[in-house]
Amino acid sequence: MILFTLILLYRSVLTVLIIIHFYWVFGGTWRFANALPTNEVGERVLNPRKIDSAIIGTGLGLFLFYFLIYGQIIKVALHDWLMEYGVLTISGIFLLRAIGDFKYVGFFSFNWHTNNTTSLEINQPIIC
Repeated sequence: MILFTLILLYRSVLTVLIIIHFYWVFGGTWRFANALPTNEVGERVLNPRKIDSAIIGTGLGLFLFYFLIYGQIIKVALHDWLMEYGVLTISGIFLLRAIGDFKYVGFFSFNWHTNNTTSLEINQPIIC
C-alpha cells in the first residue's frame, strides 16, 4: 500500500513536470525565466531551446512509464535486473540534478544573484 501511494505521488509530480516542459515547448512562458539561473550581471547561464525542453519532457515521461511498471499499475514483464537497477539509475539522475554544479544549479548553489527564486528559498537555510 505504501509503494502504491508513493508511486501515485511520484506520478503526480512527474505529470506536472511533463506538462510544464511541453508547455514551454509549445511557446508558453510561465515561470520559464525563473527556472533558469542567471549570473551576477543578470544574464542567463543556461539558454535551453524548445528541443531541450522536449527531450527533458520525454525523459520524464519515460521515467513515469517506468515507475508505473515498477508499481505494477501497468503490467509489463521486465528483467529483474532492469527493475532493480532502473530505480537506482533514475534516483541517481535526480540526486545529481539536486546536488547541481555548486554554482548556479542545485541545493548547494552559491549564486545569490539569480532569478531562480525557488533555489534561493531552499538554499538560504543551508547557508545561514
